[in-house]
Order: sequence, then C-alpha cells, then structure tokens
Amino acid sequence: MNKIPNDIYSRIEKRPLIGADIRNELQKDSILEKPYQHSSNAMNEAIQQCNLPDDLRDKLTNMPSRNGLHLLRMLRRSEVERNFGLAYLKHSAKIFSEDKEDMSKVFNIIASEGQDTMMFWTFAPYLLKSLITMGLDEKKSIQLILLWAKSGASFVSESIKSKDKAKDFNLIHLEDLQQFNRETNGGWVLDVDPNHISHKFTEQEAKPVAENLFYKNLTIEKIFREIKDFALDKLDNSSDNMVYLESSDGFLRITKHGDVVVFVGNDSDYLTNIASETKKKLEKEFPERTFEVFPQRGIY
Repeated sequence: MNKIPNDIYSRIEKRPLIGADIRNELQKDSILEKPYQHSSNAMNEAIQQCNLPDDLRDKLTNMPSRNGLHLLRMLRRSEVERNFGLAYLKHSAKIFSEDKEDMSKVFNIIASEGQDTMMFWTFAPYLLKSLITMGLDEKKSIQLILLWAKSGASFVSESIKSKDKAKDFNLIHLEDLQQFNRETNGGWVLDVDPNHISHKFTEQEAKPVAENLFYKNLTIEKIFREIKDFALDKLDNSSDNMVYLESSDGFLRITKHGDVVVFVGNDSDYLTNIASETKKKLEKEFPERTFEVFPQRGIY
C-alpha cells in the first residue's frame, strides 16, 4: 500500500477528511481468511489466538457461515474491532432469535459478498463505538447495527429476485453510505494497522450514521410509549378516532378502522420506516390487536 502523503495528515488537523483525499489509500477488497482450508489445526490455532472465555469460544466455533470468519479476523485485531467481535458473540444469537423475520434479511446481507457486505463489517465496529458513547448498551447497539444492514443488498438476497427488480450488489446501498459510490469509488476494508487512514476515516464517517440510528431509535421509543400509554385508549373510548403524534420528520396520524389501528404517515420513507418499526413493537406488546401502516397517499 502506498505511503500516505504528509499533506493529507496535515489536512486532517484542519478539516474533516473527504473521500477524494484518500480514495487511493483505501484497500478496496480483501480475501476473507479461511484457516480451515489449511487444516483443522490451523482453525483451532486461530480460534485460540482470539483469547476468549469458554462460552464465547464455543459460540465462535459454532458461528454459522462467513460471519464466524469475519469475527475471527476482528477478535485478533484492533481494540475497536475486537470490542465489536466480543459484543456480537455475546448478543447476536438472542437478537436473531427474537426477530427472526428481520434477521433472516440481515443474515443475507452480512453473510454474503458485495459492497454492502464489505461495508457492514467495515463500519460496524465504529458504529458500536459511537452508539455506546451516546449511551446505548451493547445489546441495543448491536441490534440497531444489524437492523441497519437491512438497507443493503447482497448476492444472496438480490440473486433470488427477478432481474429487473434486483439491486446491483456491486454498489453500496446501506443507509447513509451511498455517497461513497462516488466519493471513494466504492467500499473499503479496515487496515490491520489501527492508525491507518482507513480507521480514521471510517470512525469519522460512522459518527453521523450512528447519530441517525440513535435518534431514529429514540423516535420509535417515544411514539411507542405515546401509543401504548394514551393513544390506544383514546381511540377505543372516544368519538374522536384520530390521534396525531409528532416526529422529527412530521406528524404520524393514528386512526382506527373497525378493529384495525392504522398508522398514516406522509410520503417520507423515514417516517414510514418509523411507523413500521413501531408497529412491530406494538404487535409484541398487544398480540390481540391488528396494526397496519399506510403512507399518506394510501388512505384519507
């Protein structure tokens, strides 16, 4: 890899990095190490090098598919990458079991190949670092990072769709990362050296992504509590069958049609996503009720 010019480091002190500064210094692809291809002893030695307690070592040994290989790399690298690997091992199995529908989509992204798969594993450690700094616990942070992966595409998830509807998995589709298709000519991997520019740039760019995940989660929790604590009672026991709840992207209208409680957003994909995620929480809380989501144009 080329030595990074000193003038780039001087620019870091003056302003945030932009992709054009360092696009030639980013490693654009990497072969995923597969110790088991050499021998069972090589795989066992790699797992031992991760220095894990017995329960986490067993989880890593039995980790399905390519995910275990990504974790095997992270657990032997920088502190930020290792911290993500440990948190993933601790919490991912429970998260996957609690939300099987969403997590099957997530698995198709993170265990596949393509730009979004690569950028998930590049950004995930620094997203975790940022979310924990903002006050979330490990499990919630891992959950939000995994749900973020749903916005991506992969060879697995896209190849099963009809050709005209499939996304190009050679492009980045992950939420808030699409600009790197142009700025850096695609995705990159983290260098083995934690002081490399790839780590500095990824940490910088992960912060606003983490902030969006953090505040979206706050909005979902706020709307969920408002619906649970007063909106449902008002819809059930008042002649006024309309409740308006405010979010950062506008108002969410809650109405009732027979036995169905309906979320009506505006044309915003963000607000529709907020409604959809809130709907899932309400379905778990009130399994006897039916909830639906419509955009503003869908119902009047």
